[in-house]
Amino acid sequence: MASISYDIFISFYSANSVLRSEAIAFSRFIEILISGMVNRKVSILLSSDFTDNPVFRNKEKANIFYAVKAFIVLSTDEYYTHDESILEYKLISESVIRRKSTKPCIFMLGTSVGAEKNEFSLSPVYRLAFSTVAKLDKNEHYWNTLTNLAYELKQVLDPDLELDENGQKNIFMAEPDADQVHVHALIKRELLLNGYNILPIFPLSANEHEFIEQSTALLKKSMFSIHIFGKEVPDYNENASNRSEIQNLLTVGIAMENHNFKRIIWVDPFLVFDLSEQENRIRRILQSRRFSTNADVLQVPVEEFKNILLSNLRTFFFKERKKDDYSLSDKTVYLLSDSESVQNKNFIVAQLQQRNIEFIEINNVIKEHDAIQLHRIILNKASNIILAANNLKSKWTLGMLSDITKASGYGRINKYNLLLGVFSNTEQAILPVGLPKEFRIVNDSEKELITNVLDIVFS
Repeated sequence: MASISYDIFISFYSANSVLRSEAIAFSRFIEILISGMVNRKVSILLSSDFTDNPVFRNKEKANIFYAVKAFIVLSTDEYYTHDESILEYKLISESVIRRKSTKPCIFMLGTSVGAEKNEFSLSPVYRLAFSTVAKLDKNEHYWNTLTNLAYELKQVLDPDLELDENGQKNIFMAEPDADQVHVHALIKRELLLNGYNILPIFPLSANEHEFIEQSTALLKKSMFSIHIFGKEVPDYNENASNRSEIQNLLTVGIAMENHNFKRIIWVDPFLVFDLSEQENRIRRILQSRRFSTNADVLQVPVEEFKNILLSNLRTFFFKERKKDDYSLSDKTVYLLSDSESVQNKNFIVAQLQQRNIEFIEINNVIKEHDAIQLHRIILNKASNIILAANNLKSKWTLGMLSDITKASGYGRINKYNLLLGVFSNTEQAILPVGLPKEFRIVNDSEKELITNVLDIVFS
């Protein structure tokens, strides 16, 4: 057995000198990115090391592969047609099968059709043409792909999250359809950045029975699930069932048993179907009452999906706490916004995120009875409140200001650190009597003033 272990092995057709130089450059970027994320130097081995570096020539690949935590296969047409890379691919496969406990992650990275039809198809297929490496500064797709891959690898190499057995902040992300891997990666990265625990950490079994058992066990440790559907079903093998639909049905069962379990189903709104079967499947997902148990079904652009999801998650996990557990730090912002102030809210959210300032919202459920109670609790606890609204004189704005005025009646004692109203129309209105003197009105066009206020309050 090899005495040296490696975090990542990058497998590619090393006889191609152009691809070799690009793979080496790619590995250096990955090493710099991941090392910074996990606070240690990440060890990476490449296919070319076995021929270029005398240290590895006499080592048995199989023994080395057995200790690797993540494989990245650069999927090109040459990779699947030459004996050297085919053999290496086989050894990787065997090393995965030999693992009895934690399986390594395998990422297929490339454009070759070979990546779609192999035993590693359950791993994310990141599409990236390596001929673009020479134009990195102008290739947004390359950097987006690299960043998504980096966050996936970080979670594999540094699985430091402590899972709460009661499901607090544990989110189950179901496997996406093949054409939505990039959306799955984008959403997962955003959730990790926001401090959520994402399950599963490691790939689930290709065996359907084991896959169902593993999925069920992880779902029972979660309180929220996300399902992403497109038109292409992953081709694991000819007899395999659709894994994304299996997990969706499993969560239906969980939701029927646990009414607090929440689900979000997203369907790509821009699908162009090649087959009638694809269209019928999506129609069934959208219209089936069984599929939508305890679920919000969305068919909106990705950016809107991301914003709705983050807002719902903040609301959901905040509501799940017991009343006595509502404790907010002095830095937490309670953000209130009306339906007409999306741009204002997005600007404020961006500024808060840039400063790593925690914020909470419950606007989407403000009319529900328990949400009203929650709203009052937060008004009692929050040190910082920002209102984003279109019109200072609107019924919604005056209602929120009235609630703030009444906060002392909910048990509030302390003064606010920040009480800011950002409005498109600041035409003076008759404000509630007793509104805290800290309240400050700002026009949404005064971007610099808004950022200065945040810098002063949260410095």
